[in-house]
Formats: sequence, structure tokens, C-alpha cells
Amino acid sequence: VLRLANTYGCPWLVGEVENYLLKKHTGIDDVLNTLAAAHLNHAEDLKQACLHIVVKNFKTLQPRFAQSDVSKVPELLTHLICSIPQHH
Repeated sequence: VLRLANTYGCPWLVGEVENYLLKKHTGIDDVLNTLAAAHLNHAEDLKQACLHIVVKNFKTLQPRFAQSDVSKVPELLTHLICSIPQHH
């Protein structure tokens, strides 16, 4: 739905879908895939929220990178790695 809302230029629907995804799909099990979807669909608010969650839970999520949709988007993976504080 996010992709369709973005494709057809429905900003209000993009916002509604972002809010739904933020509430329902940003847990440890699906935040990486939600991050990839947000990036690919230019949902910047959702992307930033997901990045914050991933950075906060980096140690838990790092082993899951290769199996997630994030691994299919090299520029997002690079951005994510650069967002991680050095002490992790």
C-alpha cells in the first residue's frame, strides 16, 4: 500500500500508512524490513524512526542484516552502518 500511495501521489495515504507501519511493524522482528520499505518508498519519517530503533538495538539486529530486505539495498546498508556510534 505504501508503494501504491507513493506511486499515485497520495501524500495523506502515505502518511496514514507510515503511521500504521510505525505502530505495528517496528518491533525487533520486522524493523529492518520496514526500514527497507520506507527507504525504497521515500517515507522519510518512517525511515528515521526505524533507523533510531535499529541503532538503539544494533547488537540484537546486526546478525539479522543479511537475512533482511536491508541487505538488498546497498546504499541503505551503508547509511545504516555509518549511523552506528563507534562504541557499538
